[in-house]
Amino acid sequence: MSGVDRVDRTDQADTQARPYVTAPLLKAQDLGVTFSARTGWLSSRPLHALTGVNFELAADETLGIVGESGCGKSTLARAALHLIMPSTGRVWLAGEDLGELSPPELRRRRGRMQMIFQDPLASLNPRMTAAENAAEPLRASTPELSARERDERALAMLARTGLSRAAAGRYPHEFSGGQAQRIGIARALISAPELLVCDEPVSALDVSVQAQILNLLAELREQRSLATLFISHDLAVVRSQSERVMVLYLGRIMEIGSADSLFRAPLHPYTRGLLSSSPPLDPIAARRWKPRVPVGEPPSPLAPPSGCVFRRRCPHAKPECAARVPPLEDSGDGRRVACLRWREI
Repeated sequence: MSGVDRVDRTDQADTQARPYVTAPLLKAQDLGVTFSARTGWLSSRPLHALTGVNFELAADETLGIVGESGCGKSTLARAALHLIMPSTGRVWLAGEDLGELSPPELRRRRGRMQMIFQDPLASLNPRMTAAENAAEPLRASTPELSARERDERALAMLARTGLSRAAAGRYPHEFSGGQAQRIGIARALISAPELLVCDEPVSALDVSVQAQILNLLAELREQRSLATLFISHDLAVVRSQSERVMVLYLGRIMEIGSADSLFRAPLHPYTRGLLSSSPPLDPIAARRWKPRVPVGEPPSPLAPPSGCVFRRRCPHAKPECAARVPPLEDSGDGRRVACLRWREI
């Protein structure tokens, strides 16, 4: 499926009644994560990594998540999978509340939701061969399988990701970064998950290898009808891989909508600043491009500002922006935006 095909399908779905509104595969409601950050020998303060996040994800849909470093992208992914427990809110997978499952029950559900990590070599067990790493999820999700059956599935999955049978007996340190990420992809998909989280899956790879891995991921997602959360700081990659995009800032959603409409006409001032800081793909336009990044640095999540968290860096901020937190408002074109003044600007 091409990027254009995915965008066209998303635009249609945004203007009509989308099926996942009533029966999403993944649903998060008021999701929040707060850590305790030590500020002294005997003192600590709450660090608000994620606050009031709501979203839905349909089967076979890809939702891109973008934002500056520290905005909560990876925290959101891990909270959605319950790799870290949310401080507030609830997450449903196929209608099942993950927060109500016991640890053994949640462990058995792990086969239905898998993750591809940013650093391929660090995510693999260095004491296991490629085949053993790929087969590891089967021990938890399908313990009834014999060792031979696990090995056979691992070899088939490694072959599907482009690794030979001879490579199956080698250890992670013997592979390049791209090859190690193929093992990570095989490991993530071997249990036939319904939900896949890609957390910066190509950021540690060379550009030419990135294209190979992205093409492989797109092909596998289409074949298996996977619902995907795709996290990346590369806006061009997110646009090519996603039907919808969520923009995070300081743990809150600023804007969410179809990739085509959001990249073509962003509504939130932060989304505009984020897009204008990325060079255009057209080489002619890139020569004339001048980045316009949001001024200043993001505030500390230890002391988030009152009202709109982006107001201190926003060129359109007014006193009212400090008075209340902007709700995530429907813009009328299938998008939602958290800005009190989006209609004026």
